[in-house]
Amino acid sequence: MCVVFQDINYMMHDPLVAKFREYRAWKKKLKRAIGRNDMEKAKFLRERKPQFNLTHLVKERFATIFKSNLLF
Repeated sequence: MCVVFQDINYMMHDPLVAKFREYRAWKKKLKRAIGRNDMEKAKFLRERKPQFNLTHLVKERFATIFKSNLLF
């Protein structure tokens, strides 16, 4: 049972989870701007959409490939 909590705590601090939170906040701000007919702010937010980067996950799972420099 303790291992499950450790895994959850580890996953809560993963950079990808932070990006999902950032994306959810961005989507909420965009919806609010569109609902208020503030197209200038909506355009501003669309230009600054959060980007996802999965390289750290690939490096964790396939570390031996990166040691041999086959990828990236």
